[in-house]
Amino acid sequence: VIIKNFEEINVTQAVHCVADLCEVKNENIIVIGRWEDNNDFLKETGCSVAVSSFKNDETKQIANYLTDPREADGVARALVKIFNLKVKQ
Repeated sequence: VIIKNFEEINVTQAVHCVADLCEVKNENIIVIGRWEDNNDFLKETGCSVAVSSFKNDETKQIANYLTDPREADGVARALVKIFNLKVKQ
């Protein structure tokens, strides 16, 4: 994969480029998004997570999971849920 102009690449294309380079299938990718322009990549991956405080209902409906904002450890909480991890208190 050769990227000639980084200014013209969007998040979805970047995810696909990295997946191609690492030989990872879309269904094996987890993405976390909180913006409307993340909708495409939320749709095209195996597991998608949206931030629950985001006001766009379409984005929240596309996602497989909802999580807390970054300030409330949203990424960690999403990964614990997705991978069914045990967390020490």
